[in-house]
Amino acid sequence: MGDCINGQGAVLYPNGIKYVGEFKNGFSEGKGEVTYPDGSKYAGEFKNGLPDGEGTATFPSGVVQEGQFINGFPEGKGKAVYPDGDEYSGEFVKGKQQGRGIMKYHNGTSYEGEFMNDAPDGAGIMTQADGTKMEVRMKEGRYTSVPDFGIKKDKVPHNHNQADEKQPKK
Repeated sequence: MGDCINGQGAVLYPNGIKYVGEFKNGFSEGKGEVTYPDGSKYAGEFKNGLPDGEGTATFPSGVVQEGQFINGFPEGKGKAVYPDGDEYSGEFVKGKQQGRGIMKYHNGTSYEGEFMNDAPDGAGIMTQADGTKMEVRMKEGRYTSVPDFGIKKDKVPHNHNQADEKQPKK
């Protein structure tokens, strides 16, 4: 429908993917929205048929990811909100939480620091729901060191890394 070569249009592909938006040379280019057969959606900017630019992706799992996309993946600054209430804001590389970021967990605990492959990894600050802050070192979402600030071990927040459940299916 419309001009799916160079203009505004809508197309339903044989594999069930539906795209509505701008086209250039027959490719999704400019602003548009794509819906996949599994219920995933992306609304935002496209380049050469892929999400590229500012946009928002929504997945059947309930994950909502917004920010910069490059070649179909979250890249650069962005935000991901998960169904359990956890929220990540920070850097993404090829769709994964990587670089500096903040993960705010639904129980009030937060981690601010380095991330690698969707998990806290490196130096950071863990803040408990009561406001207690601790410098920590993490490796693949697990503590490698927790300084003793006079806090009882049972007060140290649990490892809330849920990276495996949180990685949206591509």
